[in-house]
Amino acid sequence: MSRISFFGLLTLALISPSTFAHTGETTGFTAGLLHVFTGFDHLISMIAIGVWAACLTKTTQKTLLALTPVVLMCGMLIGTAFEWVSIADTGIALALILVGVLISSQMNFIGKGLVPKTAVAAFVAVFLLFHGVAHTEAFGATPVPFAIGLMLSSGLLQMAGLVTGNWLTKQMPGTPKLIGTLVSLTGIGLISVSVISG
Repeated sequence: MSRISFFGLLTLALISPSTFAHTGETTGFTAGLLHVFTGFDHLISMIAIGVWAACLTKTTQKTLLALTPVVLMCGMLIGTAFEWVSIADTGIALALILVGVLISSQMNFIGKGLVPKTAVAAFVAVFLLFHGVAHTEAFGATPVPFAIGLMLSSGLLQMAGLVTGNWLTKQMPGTPKLIGTLVSLTGIGLISVSVISG
């Protein structure tokens, strides 16, 4: 894939109307499976976590992927008990800023284990908790099938991000810094929109 075609696909993904708001059916397995693809912040977050994982050791990558369904479910349970959606959205935006910084600064250190596995696990757990809490508003009448679909699609997006991160490191080693910057700017933009809209 050429540089032009890669950034063309990335641009189309970012400007697609479906990525700017959660839309469509909000009940059942299919809704949960598709839900993460219809929200810009959640879509970018899951892919960004995967891209960042490309700079970590293989063992840490497996830990990160294994955390996804468990912590998302915990977040959804917490969100069901407490109405923390607004806090969760702010947390997601702040985490995006940090993930962007990590992508930019760590991508060139593959295999050296500069980020301790426990630190990775703690950060990803908090990040995913925010996502779980934020998604409880879309549970609908069938929360369990919805949650299963959501966890599956989130894991798939992280895997896509990991594959992308590995490919970029080999084929386009200068791009991770740019992608990390864009991810951080996305987080800043989300916070700005939240502040402006009140």
